Amino acid sequence: MMKRLCKPLVLLAALLLAPHLKAQQSLINTPHQELRLSLGALISVNDFFGYDGCGGFYMYCPNGLHPESYNGNLYGTPVISLSYHYQVKRWFSLGVAASFHTEYQRSYKFIDDTPIWKERSTFFAITPIARFDWFRWDFIKLYSSIGMGFGVNIDRDKNLTSDASYKRRELGISFDIVPFAITMGRKVYGFAELGAGSMGFLRAGVGYRFPDKKSKINAYEK
Repeated sequence: MMKRLCKPLVLLAALLLAPHLKAQQSLINTPHQELRLSLGALISVNDFFGYDGCGGFYMYCPNGLHPESYNGNLYGTPVISLSYHYQVKRWFSLGVAASFHTEYQRSYKFIDDTPIWKERSTFFAITPIARFDWFRWDFIKLYSSIGMGFGVNIDRDKNLTSDASYKRRELGISFDIVPFAITMGRKVYGFAELGAGSMGFLRAGVGYRFPDKKSKINAYEK
């Protein structure tokens, strides 16, 4: 009974989706815009800004700022990035990405493991990006990108023994370099990137392409 019902349902779905799939296929080679959301792995905010110390990756690692203590485990979010891209030509697009990341860590006394410091770092970046497509096949695209902008790192340190707290901000240049990346899909697609910079060294996410209705051309020049 189920087999008899499935076959006509599949045929009906194919008929209903055919115009939509055709529109997705034609969208790749016409002027369009993109919105993306990605999650990336970042080594450490402190390492990214070049602070002294171990950055919290190793248990019982001596704290560079407080020699009498050691750093505990480092906890943090992935790099969350939201970006917009405009496809200028078939092989070239311009965009901008906003990125956010935060991490948290405690320091402990060597003598009795008493927590003495609580540290939190938050990183924001705005990075314009130029992207270059170098391989296209049906719904698969390979590309590279480069970007440079500005970022701010906000550190909040609290002494747990005296209840004193410190806050500092540091402005810097944000960069993002992606030698290899891949997208799979047409209108809605997934992507993965291998790179370095403010969006993480390894990131993945989803994107959405929509046509540029204001463009006066129907297709890119080859």
